[in-house]
Amino acid sequence: MIKINLLPIKELMRRRMLIQHAILGAIPIILAVVVILMIEFSIKDRIGISEKKIKVTKNQINKLDKIIGQINRLKNDKKELERKMSVIDKLNKNRTIPVHVLDELCNNIPDKLWLNAISQSGRQINLKGVGLDNETIVNFIKGLKKSEYFGRVELTETKQIKKAGFKLKKFEINCRILIPS
Repeated sequence: MIKINLLPIKELMRRRMLIQHAILGAIPIILAVVVILMIEFSIKDRIGISEKKIKVTKNQINKLDKIIGQINRLKNDKKELERKMSVIDKLNKNRTIPVHVLDELCNNIPDKLWLNAISQSGRQINLKGVGLDNETIVNFIKGLKKSEYFGRVELTETKQIKKAGFKLKKFEINCRILIPS
């Protein structure tokens, strides 16, 4: 006998197969999308963390720049104070020089010699006076040369003059004031 199958089994099987193939084809796509989304979220999270680190680092750099600026100002202030202190030390050291110079002049003036004028310009000093003779003037110059407060002692002028019936020698001496160590 001949059997006739009135049920559309082949058609049902075909549909099932199509559904199975669609499901099996969609699963890798869905998995791929999920993996891609996870990777994207992970990268965005890393980017966010990196941006926060960058922001914190920039804040630290700004704070350190301010501190460096303060340090530079303090260094400049220190240099200025050191310069001022050196000027003060130099002034203190040089404060007694005029007293010593006058003392040396007094100690080296021979009995027969008189100073009429003393003038100073910076470290240059000009002495004008009268001596009884050339030997007296030479002794005065030798004494000045031996002193530690005078350097480059030069006799610039001598003239014979008559004063009150006496023949005297008028002189002019230029020298440099030295600061002993």
